[in-house]
Amino acid sequence: RLPPFELLGLDETSLDAARAHLTRYGSAVNLNTASAEILRAVGLPASAVRKLLAWRAGRDRIMGTGDDQRFHGLQTADRDLRACHLNSEEAAVLAFLVGSDRLSVTSRHYSLAAYGWGEGLSGICEVRAVLEKLDDDSVRIIEWSEHWLN
Repeated sequence: RLPPFELLGLDETSLDAARAHLTRYGSAVNLNTASAEILRAVGLPASAVRKLLAWRAGRDRIMGTGDDQRFHGLQTADRDLRACHLNSEEAAVLAFLVGSDRLSVTSRHYSLAAYGWGEGLSGICEVRAVLEKLDDDSVRIIEWSEHWLN
């Protein structure tokens, strides 16, 4: 289990940002998708977060463009991780977080939001779901909610 965010010494802005991403599903934070605030909240030093996100952003250093990169592993010898040039302290913290299942490069839980309408119905329905990918690659619905917007 992760410690309460309040014990991590984050400023109030970072605490609020981290709380917005809390989930009761899964235990690890995905290094390929987590924001800087979440990576700091999980325990990574700010300097390591900057290096990891810069590598993830690719050559142009802009997230969301075609050259973005993904980590494929989190072992110290992984080529992608070595390219981030973490110092020994940053690498030690990262290794601890990986070893205690706080960081991952994959996820089993996904959120889905969809909007639609049915014939003869007035209004648009918003559907939100939390899905879990099982070991046999099937998907299980964990939560489902519907909300009519008008």
